[in-house]
Amino acid sequence: MQRLIKSDSPTKFGLPLPPSLTDADPELFGFFVYEFRVGHAALWSTAQGRFGPPLRVTGIQHPAPPLPCQAMRTPAQIVVNAPFAVPVSGVKSYWTDPPRTQIWALLYAQVAQTDGSGNRNLLLTRARARLTDLQFRGRSGNTVYGFAIWDQTEIASMLELLGLQQDSGLSVLAVELLPEGSMIFRDPLGGDLGEVRILRTSTLTPVPTVCVDA
Repeated sequence: MQRLIKSDSPTKFGLPLPPSLTDADPELFGFFVYEFRVGHAALWSTAQGRFGPPLRVTGIQHPAPPLPCQAMRTPAQIVVNAPFAVPVSGVKSYWTDPPRTQIWALLYAQVAQTDGSGNRNLLLTRARARLTDLQFRGRSGNTVYGFAIWDQTEIASMLELLGLQQDSGLSVLAVELLPEGSMIFRDPLGGDLGEVRILRTSTLTPVPTVCVDA
């Protein structure tokens, strides 16, 4: 038995991870079955059983492992990659080729507020990350990545259209979406936002600058 995690509320508690798992363990892509019991943590006797009857709850899901995101930049393009989720149970992998989830990359520009009090992230564009032919496609336990690519000319046009400097700071965010059966949403993070469940998101990752010879 594990004790629940106390909170500021006397009636609300947090559920800890199983002792054998970390917050990055791929088993967290799956579902868990728990038994909850109310009992005495201290000052109990055989006249009062330490634990009460179990309440069995199925289908509990912990937060998914973090989604890492990398951004690379050349004079010609920006390339973003992020790994697809590979659920496992024990030593068995449930990877499918192609992956059932989708990864989308969002490109932001950093702009200053008019009052000078801070900066904001302005969404420029988004693109679905694709598999490439160079991937091992999940064989032998290899991590499989999705790639999203934007040409520098495309980015320059978007910055110009918004009246932003060509050397504006850029950053990217990766979002992994769960499958929705036979339903197809062409813009799940735009016009169809809210129709597709989000499995996990990355942190906002800065795009490195690139030096161009004069």
